[in-house]
Parts: sequence; structure tokens; C-alpha cells
Amino acid sequence: MRYFFLIFTLVGLLIIMVLPNRLGKFSETEWRIFPDMDEQDKVLGQRANHFFADGRGARLPDSNLVPMGFTPLNEENRNELPDFGFTQGDGYVFTGKGGEGIPKELGLTTLNDYRSFLAHGEERYQINCSACHGISADGNGVVKARATVFSAIPSLMTTKLEDGGVFDVITNGRGLMGSFKHNTSIKDRWAIIAYLRSVQQAQSKSAAE
Repeated sequence: MRYFFLIFTLVGLLIIMVLPNRLGKFSETEWRIFPDMDEQDKVLGQRANHFFADGRGARLPDSNLVPMGFTPLNEENRNELPDFGFTQGDGYVFTGKGGEGIPKELGLTTLNDYRSFLAHGEERYQINCSACHGISADGNGVVKARATVFSAIPSLMTTKLEDGGVFDVITNGRGLMGSFKHNTSIKDRWAIIAYLRSVQQAQSKSAAE
């Protein structure tokens, strides 16, 4: 048995002597038997990469690239809602300012339109809002239950904000709530608001009865 430990010790010393010292600096690539997070195979920011002809590691976007949903503003399309709804429009439908109610630009004309819109709003609410504000929009979501710093999450059932004010908060955030303008399209935000109003009305009707 002692010969085994002697051989094992000699082999260990040989490995230490032969393999590069991880704490030192070498001109050649270090031997990595078990790659870890100390040195990853990735392109770091502001670093050269000779794989590309221009030597840049970070690639520039194509000159013809247009962000999804982006439409240059002009007088004709200033208040038109694009397919994806992530533009920088300055009308009520894009900002929630200077109007009231659900914007007519959403094109809701029939009862089926409203039903689909409310269903979409419920889906978007459960995905983006329920974790904090609760499934019933009463402010008692799982985040509040697990983190005391979020104990003051408001109930959306008692909010005094107008529709445009709620839209602005979803877009730009407020207090500990961050912006959701990159998570939700224009249509998503108005659909969430329409769904919240329907839940508020149902609650009021139930309380009255």
C-alpha cells in the first residue's frame, strides 16, 4: 500500500512540474484540462478578434437593418398603430397622454373584438404583472410574499390612475417597478388596462350585489 501512495505522490509532483502554473503568465495558451469560468471561450467587449477581416470582436449591425416595428414618423402615420407596436410615436395611443379611455386606433368595433382584446389582456397580465400585483390584481403576488422590500406593492383594484396614467407606468415604470415597454407592445399595454378595468367593474358589481 505504501508503494501505491509513493507512486501516487510522484505522479502528482510530475503533473505539477509539467503542467503550466495557473498563477503565472505565459506567452502561449494555457493548458486547460477542466475549463472553468476563469477563462471562457468568448469574445470580450472592446477586444480584437482576428477571425473577422476588420479585426473587431463586436460586430456592427447591417446598415440596412431596421428595428422590429420601427416606422419613421410623419404627419400621416403619427397616430397609426403598427403591427408590432414598438415605435416612438407621440400620440395618445403611444404615450397615454392627451386623451382618455382605450384609443380608437386599436380598431375595436365589434363585441368579438372586445372579447379577444380582453382575453389577450388577461394573458399579458398573467405573464408580465401577476408575479408582483397578484393573479387577482390585489397586490398580493408571489414577489410580495417572498421579499419584504416589495411589501408595498399596490392593489390595482383601487388605483386612482386614469387609463393613460396606467399606460405610462407600464411604459416607463415607477418606484421599484421597472419599465415594461420592451416586454409589452403598445397593444399589449392597452389590452392589460382594458382587462384591469373589466376586473374592477366585475368586483364593483359583485360588491353592490
